[in-house]
Amino acid sequence: QFESERAELSGVLTVFRKERKKEFAAREASLRGEMEGVEERVLELSDALAECEEELRDETARAHELELALHDAHAELAESREKIIGIARASVRIGHFSMRTGGGWE
Repeated sequence: QFESERAELSGVLTVFRKERKKEFAAREASLRGEMEGVEERVLELSDALAECEEELRDETARAHELELALHDAHAELAESREKIIGIARASVRIGHFSMRTGGGWE
C-alpha cells in the first residue's frame, strides 16, 4: 500500500511540476513581451532625448548669435551717438562763429 500511495503521490507531483512549468513558461513569455515593449519605449525616449538635445544645441547657438548681434548693435548705437554729439557740438560752434561774424560764410 505504501508503494501505491508513493506512486500516486509521485504522479500527482509530476502533474503539479508540469503545470507549474507551464505557468512559469507563460509568465516568462509575458514578462519577456513586457520587457521588449519597455526596451522599445526606452529606445523611442532615447531618440526623442537626442533630438531635444540637438534642438537645444541649435537654440543655444542661435541665442549666442543673437547676443553677438545685439552687442554689435549696441556698439554701433554708441558710435552713432558719439557722431551725433560731435555734429551737434560742431553745429553749436559754427552757430557761435556765425553770430560773432554777423552771420553767413561771406
